[in-house]
Amino acid sequence: MNEQQLESIQRKNAWLHDLVEVEFPTKESLEGRATYFRGLETQEYQVMGKSGLLDSYNALGKDDIFLVDFHRLTVMFSILQSQRWADKHDQEMIIEYLTQIILTPDFELYVGFKEGEAVGAAIVSLHQENTLISDVAVSQSLDKSQFVADLAKKLNDDQKLCETIVLEI
Repeated sequence: MNEQQLESIQRKNAWLHDLVEVEFPTKESLEGRATYFRGLETQEYQVMGKSGLLDSYNALGKDDIFLVDFHRLTVMFSILQSQRWADKHDQEMIIEYLTQIILTPDFELYVGFKEGEAVGAAIVSLHQENTLISDVAVSQSLDKSQFVADLAKKLNDDQKLCETIVLEI
């Protein structure tokens, strides 16, 4: 992994860390942040070209994956993310933390739906010719790699997919 790819990961993590750097953060959101960052210690990343992601079949169409642009989708995103933790208390703290997200074009949140149910979520950011797809969370009804491929196709259609993709696995 090169310096720009590592920097894209560091930028996303700094943005998420700063979510609760406010005058009066709740105890729960601070605990959620601590839980989230403990989880990052075990994350691994893979660098790949976009052609590998674009060649698979679709489980979700591009109209099934939405850019999060209002609070209700932020809550759905946070609930899906919380399912990455097994402990119920940790899940509640992650929801409290991630619902504090202030939407920004530098770090886009996506939620995928199947038959009206939220089934996939991820964070996407572009930095120096790299697309970072991270924090991928899926329900039991969808394969994680399938959601990533479907999201990549949507990003490609929207001209938001660089040739080099950094994928958090």
